[in-house]
Amino acid sequence: MTQSEYILPFVSIIYSLSAADLLVSLHRLLINRAAVNWHFLPLLWALVCFLMIINGWWGMFHITATVQIENALDLLLLSLLPITTFFFSALALPHDVPREGLVMKRYFMDHVKPFYITLIAYLVIIPLVFSHLAATEINLQNILANSVLCLCLLAMVFVKNIKAHTVLALLVLLSMLGTLSDQGIVLSS
Repeated sequence: MTQSEYILPFVSIIYSLSAADLLVSLHRLLINRAAVNWHFLPLLWALVCFLMIINGWWGMFHITATVQIENALDLLLLSLLPITTFFFSALALPHDVPREGLVMKRYFMDHVKPFYITLIAYLVIIPLVFSHLAATEINLQNILANSVLCLCLLAMVFVKNIKAHTVLALLVLLSMLGTLSDQGIVLSS
């Protein structure tokens, strides 16, 4: 059994839990739709999270094929990517719809701080994982882009304007759509 065959199922399970949490939350919202006062922003962020799950899981093929995990600390560092993905994905949509109903806009505003903080943690962890495990040169353009996004997310923790949050979500969505085709991987048969 290769190292990749050993590690990939572990991280795949965490990414799968992230996707399952999003889908189950969406399912509960749809089942209880009459009691939900809908707002598109949490759904938009849920789409971004789903794309990040797909992108992260796909990227693990490359990471596990090119990185040598030498100890449990390396595995822990690598697992921080899917773990933080799980946390921000779990915060994107509510898990329950109370009998008295649910206002999606209020849910988002009540959970914006932990949601954005876990996104920031993810963005900070990415270059740490690559620089430590892959021993690759850090791409300054990616670091700058991630830093700007982290600063925007941090600033938005204190902003109550839903339009500003929407603009940020749309920009992140466009960025994610642009990165989906960046990870070309040749799978050998």
